[in-house]
Amino acid sequence: VDGNVTLTPRDLDVLPSDALVINVKNPPVPLVAAKGDGTDDTAALQAMFGYIPNTSTYGGDRGKSGAVIFFPLGNYGVSSQLNVNAIGVVLRGVSVESSVITPLPGFVGESVIRFTQPNNGYSNVGVGMEKIALFMDGVDTHGITVVKAYDGVTFSDVTVRNVADTKNGFRFIPN
Repeated sequence: VDGNVTLTPRDLDVLPSDALVINVKNPPVPLVAAKGDGTDDTAALQAMFGYIPNTSTYGGDRGKSGAVIFFPLGNYGVSSQLNVNAIGVVLRGVSVESSVITPLPGFVGESVIRFTQPNNGYSNVGVGMEKIALFMDGVDTHGITVVKAYDGVTFSDVTVRNVADTKNGFRFIPN
């Protein structure tokens, strides 16, 4: 089952009422869909992360911005680090058996996915991942890195498999 995105109570608490919901295989125009067939989806996925507005301040709608990025059934190959630099971004899959991100041979970057400090200078608030697996296959890189995690950072039903001996599946950097 490919599945559809439904907003959860957590989403409604963390995200603004007009948050983006992007299905990576059926994104809004002008974005290009990810294939999820094990070939390189880096450019498509990074463009989707860059499409998320990062206009949050600590006022307004409780300082929320962000999106739910939905990964339907598939194996999403990446050749370089995916950078997420907006508050309130949740990457959600169908299940750890069905929504997989895999670094490809020759991968470049310190982590497969890096939640960086947002461009507005605030800490990472409301970011996370649910029902997604990273199959590292011994690639010499970290799995998931979160820089300056602050509040509402949630990882639920996320698996990082076959991490290289000198790397971490999950890495949190305070500043």
